[in-house]
Amino acid sequence: MKISSWAVVLGDQPHLQTETLRKLLGFSAQNPEAICQPVFGGRAGHPVILPRTALVELKGSTAATLKDFLKLTPLPRVQCPVVDAGVSLDLDTPEDYKRMIVSR
Repeated sequence: MKISSWAVVLGDQPHLQTETLRKLLGFSAQNPEAICQPVFGGRAGHPVILPRTALVELKGSTAATLKDFLKLTPLPRVQCPVVDAGVSLDLDTPEDYKRMIVSR
């Protein structure tokens, strides 16, 4: 079996809803040649599903970050609307995590 796509999932997103992941995977299956990214409240987030063609392009890319790569790539990118603020929540420090727990 050949790998058809990769999911770039951040380690600091344990709060993502299972339904969000299911929806994004189904959306990606319907858009197999596109980069698929969840969007909540007009803001795109993670996880990002990259098709095989993006992996080939990424290998030769000079982009410093995935965000830069996504801005520069000519590959189609589609957004999957979700009802999950967690897709754009960024938890980089223990304080960020504490704030997230308190706000729930």
